[in-house]
Amino acid sequence: MKPSEIKKPYSRQKVEFSCECGRKITAMYRVGIKRKNCGQCWKQSLTVGTKIRMLTLIEDIQNKRKSDKALWQCDCGTQKEIAIKSVLSGLTSSCGCKNSRPNVESCDKRPKTLNLKDFYSKKYGCYTIIDERDIKIRKGAEVKIKVQCDCGRENKLMLGSITRNPRKTCGKCNHIFLTCGQKFGRLTIAEDILEISRYSEKKVLCKCSCGNNHNVAIKHLKNTKSCGKCSQAMIDWWKNKGPISNNRLSINNKYSLEYLEEYFEGSKLKPLHSVDTMSQNIKIKCCYCGKNFTTKLAWLYSNKTKSCGCISNNISRLSNIVGDWAVRSTTSIAYEYTVDNYTYDIRAKDILIECHGLVCHSKFRDTREIDRKKRETAIGNGFRYIMLYEDEIMSGKAESFIRHLLHDTRFKVRTNKLEFTKIHHRTSHNFLDDHHYLGSCGAKYHFGAYYDDSLIAVMSFSHPVRQNITGIELKRFCLHSDYKVYGLGSWMLKRAMQDGIKTPIVSYSDNRLHDGRLYKKMGFRMDSKVKQDYYWVKNSKRYNKSGLRKPQGCDVTEAELRTSEGYYKIWDLGKTKWVLD
Repeated sequence: MKPSEIKKPYSRQKVEFSCECGRKITAMYRVGIKRKNCGQCWKQSLTVGTKIRMLTLIEDIQNKRKSDKALWQCDCGTQKEIAIKSVLSGLTSSCGCKNSRPNVESCDKRPKTLNLKDFYSKKYGCYTIIDERDIKIRKGAEVKIKVQCDCGRENKLMLGSITRNPRKTCGKCNHIFLTCGQKFGRLTIAEDILEISRYSEKKVLCKCSCGNNHNVAIKHLKNTKSCGKCSQAMIDWWKNKGPISNNRLSINNKYSLEYLEEYFEGSKLKPLHSVDTMSQNIKIKCCYCGKNFTTKLAWLYSNKTKSCGCISNNISRLSNIVGDWAVRSTTSIAYEYTVDNYTYDIRAKDILIECHGLVCHSKFRDTREIDRKKRETAIGNGFRYIMLYEDEIMSGKAESFIRHLLHDTRFKVRTNKLEFTKIHHRTSHNFLDDHHYLGSCGAKYHFGAYYDDSLIAVMSFSHPVRQNITGIELKRFCLHSDYKVYGLGSWMLKRAMQDGIKTPIVSYSDNRLHDGRLYKKMGFRMDSKVKQDYYWVKNSKRYNKSGLRKPQGCDVTEAELRTSEGYYKIWDLGKTKWVLD
């Protein structure tokens, strides 16, 4: 669209625009410059005699709208009034005769009878015709013929239903046969199920090689290797083991076979030879299944390896790290804790913790829907839900946060013992970088609470940068993990308002880590919920999407551009907006 004269970008004045098709329209300048065309360009391509698929236009449509009906003539000779937009979109391609033919040929060449022998071994969708009868079938005859699906099942269907609408599946392609004694990894089925869908949620009783009975959902049976408790002996064994080391003076053959056999005594792993370094390949025998596998001593200790892989390693590397943090604060730790058919990595007291590996939850699967349901299930059953990313765990930023939630031996202080004052932004940044999981922020106003000349809490405010937000935004509130102060948030907020912070005050809580109880205690009301958002992940590193917007003039979408560059999306749980009026 090109305007007849240049106006201000937001002008409401009506001007004349000329379209590439030659048509001129009059519209407000601010509206016209955003339009791609006049909306009537499609009329140029439709004249009397224009043919689209099997339909030929036999009526002038210059005075009609796209939703109006026009007269069309089908290749079979039938004339019919059909909506113009239906033909242009491809929704309608004939007068209706195409849908009633029993074969795939054009309607004007449709034979009255068909020889079944000519269709032998022809494939339509998932079906292959295997009927060898030499008979003729009339149009519309309800004669069923024998067909075979790609999955091997045979069936009898009418010829027209196969040729007109080729199917992708017979409806039973995903059905499997389970019999008593059938094995899946270390699990042996202990009951008969004749035929059932492989994606069924029905549970089947299985017996594990370790002797435990375990009910497994059929949809999980293929990927389940054991009852999940086979590795408990190895878990207990690793808890009492120190690092793999040897203080012998000899440099050559440092990690001797004698030393390694002594170190792994009582475990399900048996070293087969000596090595010189922790990073050298070593062959290990798995005592669960008797197989030998190659690994490294550094990997064995770092990943707390329990087997060659013949059993499921229920506790991941990230769960072990977070579990070690929790053990220092409380003794009520449970791994792979189940609530309402959902399994959580760790339970510590009344908190359920999920550990998200960046590659696993971005490149290989999209877990945003199940993460949201897990959080709702946990909160609905009276638990607090925490979801941590791999980089937060490996960098140690989340350690103080977890310890702060679980640590009961913190030093308790009353607010009347604290001193409230404005602090320099550098002091605030240093404190937040050490104690807040997100680190420092670009806030303008910083306040601190001191106890015996030691800074133990920081509260930061800033003018909001998000759209449609008025007032002041509470950016950070952080308390030192070694202290516990009742009513600290309300006390600091009240003192900050006395020092010039005005209402309304807006803040956002991350649903991955907070349930909003702190804001309720401080007097905030829940305003709205922000939908789930994403980060970009590449090479096990997480990037904010704001730094990876597509450049101007790029013809592809942001997702297509970044995916082609090797980035993958990992989703959070959204945020909750809180307002203090």
